[in-house]
Amino acid sequence: SGSSSGSSSSGSSSGSSSSGSSSGSSMTRYPRQIEFSRLNLRQTVTSKRKLAKLVASGAVDGWTDPRMPTISAMRRRGVPAAAVDLFCERIGISKADSKLDPAIFDDCVREVLEASAPRAFAVLDPLRVELVDFPAEDRFDDVPRRALGSSQRAVVGGQSDDGPARSLRFGGGKAHYVDRSDFWDVETRGPPPPGWKRLVPGGKVRLRYAYVVECLSVERDPETGEVAKVACAVDVATRAGKKVAGLSNKKQPGIIHWLREDDAAAVEVRTYDRLFKAADPGDDDDVDPASKAVFRKALVERGLLLDRENDAPPPPPGKELKEDTFQFERLGYFRREDDGDATVFHRVVPLKDSFGAAGSDHPPKATKAATTKAEAERPNKKATGWGKGEADPTRDLAPAVASAARLEVLVGDVVDARPHDDADDLLCLSVDLGEGAPRPVAAKLRRAYPDDQRRPLPGRLCVLANTKPRSVANFESRGVVLCAASDDGATVVALEPPRDAPVGARLTLQGCADVDAAPPSQVKNKRLWERAQPDFRLRDGVLYFQDRPVGLDDGARPCTAAGLADGRIQ
Repeated sequence: SGSSSGSSSSGSSSGSSSSGSSSGSSMTRYPRQIEFSRLNLRQTVTSKRKLAKLVASGAVDGWTDPRMPTISAMRRRGVPAAAVDLFCERIGISKADSKLDPAIFDDCVREVLEASAPRAFAVLDPLRVELVDFPAEDRFDDVPRRALGSSQRAVVGGQSDDGPARSLRFGGGKAHYVDRSDFWDVETRGPPPPGWKRLVPGGKVRLRYAYVVECLSVERDPETGEVAKVACAVDVATRAGKKVAGLSNKKQPGIIHWLREDDAAAVEVRTYDRLFKAADPGDDDDVDPASKAVFRKALVERGLLLDRENDAPPPPPGKELKEDTFQFERLGYFRREDDGDATVFHRVVPLKDSFGAAGSDHPPKATKAATTKAEAERPNKKATGWGKGEADPTRDLAPAVASAARLEVLVGDVVDARPHDDADDLLCLSVDLGEGAPRPVAAKLRRAYPDDQRRPLPGRLCVLANTKPRSVANFESRGVVLCAASDDGATVVALEPPRDAPVGARLTLQGCADVDAAPPSQVKNKRLWERAQPDFRLRDGVLYFQDRPVGLDDGARPCTAAGLADGRIQ
């Protein structure tokens, strides 16, 4: 490479000399250098100084802690190199500073592993299940294993995409185990939440690949009072994949995974989440203590362990799995780590869709990059009856008023503000809306507040929150800062919420406090903001929609604007 560089250099000099002699002047050409922005992820730090501080303080288990953003940690966790390549290809490069959602990286990891990781069963928190009146001789062996995901249908190693049968048996007079999170204890927790489709006393559920079972009784630990064992009856006419003449074979909506006791091996399973709670961690941000969970009594299929780990004879030839990364059905992707005499499974990433229900011990993880407050708090129409005979609160309102009433304007606290690198009139704000993590919001207020990044910009703003994320000059904005402008556009000021208004409080029109905010998709598709915006007006320094004041306490404490008496809202 040095030779190539030298010849290229001399060639360039020669060209410059001849050009200079022919034109009578010489020109020095300097190499062009373009600097792109660094790769930043939310809830992640990549500064070596900050990472060293985490290691030194004992907040993490060294540089190879699977929660750390280091190469050795990602390798230990089980992140494939192809997923890193896919992530870099997907995000591209930019000159503008921005923070990416780590869910993008997780999706790349899932896409790579879904096509290669064999599937298996694992029970993180085992609950013993006794089968009542189920004949010991009524059993089946060799449950088929999906060796490849649904996105790759091919013949691998001379076998179909269903892969080799795995050593997973049902019945045979043995006890079985299900995950404790799949059982709802009515006696201690009350009735199950709406939509619960898993095991409950007196309820039915299907054991994946096997039969429908009904919970008959519960046995408790006399010392702790916790459920120690459940007794279930098996409906022998509901064998998965078998149709019985004369029976309806109605599908059971709830399906859970299981393991037979002699096919299960005890291991330690570790699950991981984001290392920090804050979207933009700083020096003083504490590590989330819930970012790591350890299940020391977990069970996995015995065939996933190395032969030296088994107390029982090893699986028959052809039944072992040579891979070290698996998809535990309904749980996520896990990598096996063999350290001496111990075997540990690290969760690489969870699945997109979890079977957890509201109120369970293991709630599902959100799969969207962000969830607005309107989506989180929007009531269930089936539960409230709205739309099925119960009055729509916007039914008697004029169309423009109904559109404005469904906007979600929240009180936001400015956490940070900086000028945009490439846009002269843009401020990049970080605004706390009471959602746990601040939102990035772009505002064209840089010329109105040029002196300081936060002051004289008001500390509290009115933010339209139920809009879809959009890119503003390569900056992801997840909200709109409401401003008032004079009719000639010479003066622009930010609207301010009522004094002492709590962060995250919703600002509503007078007489419309009971109207729920619309989800972002409706705001976009029905153009709610575009319909309502012309009727918003600043009069005598107070925000109105037509003749209705906008603010807290049904408009009794309205929003205002400092330095402007009358103007339009933008």
